[in-house]
Amino acid sequence: MLPGEQYEISSRQLISAAHSLQHAVAQTNRTKLLKAITQQANPYLDALNLRLAALVTHEYPDALGGSLLANAIADAADAYARKAENGGRLEDSEYAYVAALLHRSSAIADFSVHGIKRSGSELWRPFPTTLFEWLESRQFSTLIFTRKITSQAARHAALVFLSGHLLTFDRAALVADLLPHNPDCACHVD
Repeated sequence: MLPGEQYEISSRQLISAAHSLQHAVAQTNRTKLLKAITQQANPYLDALNLRLAALVTHEYPDALGGSLLANAIADAADAYARKAENGGRLEDSEYAYVAALLHRSSAIADFSVHGIKRSGSELWRPFPTTLFEWLESRQFSTLIFTRKITSQAARHAALVFLSGHLLTFDRAALVADLLPHNPDCACHVD
């Protein structure tokens, strides 16, 4: 998609976060792997996926094509599997999963979302409320996702906000390791 291009859905397509997560997992073609990772090895990761599903749903587009939720979960599962294949601690595999999920999900910054109803439209602000909470409090008939140009600073901000929204406090320390700091980084501090 080019900047300014739009993707439109009916608000009735969004049933629940759990439904969105099931739909996204099915799209990944990694159902058995994800079940082993999130239900048997580490249920925390399943809760993390559900929080992301509530935030963006399976309908949120990815600038690279497909569903942002499905692509983020697929990347996370692949990262977990690669780390687990090399042996090591379970915590290292969990970290690989979380890092991949958050990095891919930072593409949430690539789109703006507007709810449309007879009286006009309203822009969704992602982090004060999830998309599902926002929809429940309004009567939108349609949602429009519009592709926009995103700076590296906006991606960093999305990563920080996603981390705060998705991670529990005991895992929030991961954020410092997730941001790719370098001398050219907009958030670089001496």
